[in-house]
Amino acid sequence: MESSSGSHSHEGQSPAAPTNITALATRIIVSALESAGYTQAATLIQKWPELIGKEIGKPIRNIRDKQAKGEIITTADKQELNIAIQRNPREAELLLGPIVASSVDATLTADDERHQIFVAYTFALNAICEYMTKAKTSLALRGFLHSENCISYWHLTGTAAAFSFSSGCLAPIDFQIYLLDYQPSSSELATLNEEIRRNSLRHLSVEKYDYEKDQRISLVTEIHELKIRFFKLHPKRHDLIREKKASSIDYSRPTAWDCQIPIGAPALLRLFESLFEAKVIQQSYLKAMASTTQAVQAKKAEFGKK
Repeated sequence: MESSSGSHSHEGQSPAAPTNITALATRIIVSALESAGYTQAATLIQKWPELIGKEIGKPIRNIRDKQAKGEIITTADKQELNIAIQRNPREAELLLGPIVASSVDATLTADDERHQIFVAYTFALNAICEYMTKAKTSLALRGFLHSENCISYWHLTGTAAAFSFSSGCLAPIDFQIYLLDYQPSSSELATLNEEIRRNSLRHLSVEKYDYEKDQRISLVTEIHELKIRFFKLHPKRHDLIREKKASSIDYSRPTAWDCQIPIGAPALLRLFESLFEAKVIQQSYLKAMASTTQAVQAKKAEFGKK
């Protein structure tokens, strides 16, 4: 564990110990190697071993190659670089300037970061909307942005399903998203998508998504950068109504709730993958009909020969 202490200067020695400077340089260089996501930094890193001498170039090349292969960078690797930096301080100094500059130049603002997250969300979510619009059908899918342990029912209400961006959040247009608090097993999803396909309007029956009567059902209204907002009946609404406490909230109606989206929105992948499963289920009727038609045509041809 590192501890801090007052700065004491001794004759012939700089206030900061050289070993601490070297350790800092090592951490900065290794961090840049481990996270070479920025174009400028990545370009520099690729050229480092060729731009500098063998002494410091060798451990950098070793760490760079390991990082590219997805291998673990060990303490021994860092120690080798640490020793090389101590022996070649001038070369290390020449490296640190471009590394820090490129990292700062590539730093995203809060607005840029938020924009990129929404772009990632809409890339997958609008693909689902495009399929709904083209097929003119509702869908039962696995999970949503906040969790994969539920079913999201995408209820088509118009002719051009899409997400609009306004006031810092995404909102559905020409469709509604309901969260059903059931385990999203393959059999349950198949059953719901079969029901949608059998319905002439390509919807589930109303009781399956009536969030005003069933507390297991929620209506999603907004998708924010790191949370979703939905409306659902309060699970303790009967007690709250019975207590009759002064409140501006009408607990007999669904109330607003927020739920955080985990870092990286891992459930988004399962949600998107389930679109293909739903498509297979809903199109299975036409595929089966084609097989039946072929069989009938074969029998008709056989009958004509007799």
